[in-house]
Amino acid sequence: MAALLILNLDGCPTKDTLSQSYSKGMTSIHTELRRKEDRKKFKEHLFDHLTEWIYPSQPKELIFEQVEQLFAVLKDCNSDMLKKL
Repeated sequence: MAALLILNLDGCPTKDTLSQSYSKGMTSIHTELRRKEDRKKFKEHLFDHLTEWIYPSQPKELIFEQVEQLFAVLKDCNSDMLKKL
């Protein structure tokens, strides 16, 4: 992702957070995209850990719903904060 130099999102429907980052320039876009990638990675890691080690006998759908709810609450957390989870 560090090789991304030009990104034209003019006229594209985007979420407010991405629109704000886009208006601040490429450095901000890189930071926002990295944060989104980190969130995805941490969410997958937590789900895998919970289903394999903590609650292996529980339905995965139930655990997935709980992880989704947790990350919805933590939506404004940055990558450093999520690492502590």
